[in-house]
Amino acid sequence: MAWWGDRRPMVERPTPAHALSIAERERILAVANEPRFADTPPARIAPMLADEGVYLASESSFGRVLRAHGQTRHRARRAKADHPPHTWPRGRANCGDGT
Repeated sequence: MAWWGDRRPMVERPTPAHALSIAERERILAVANEPRFADTPPARIAPMLADEGVYLASESSFGRVLRAHGQTRHRARRAKADHPPHTWPRGRANCGDGT
């Protein structure tokens, strides 16, 4: 290896032509923060919008944009907190002796 080492991480790379614009990213954030989507994970927002005939971005793009703004963790916790805790059915316990 040469004395200057690996400089690939330092190379400035052009933005891909198909990358989301700033306006598109802001629109994704605005829609994802609407009250009806506030507790919804990003993987479910895009299909729900598609059912309504609206396409903003793919599921993975929603995830990337929300992750970049630190908005993915609280959604999962809030959605999980909305579910009641699991309870076992009441009744006789099966002790294995057939009673």
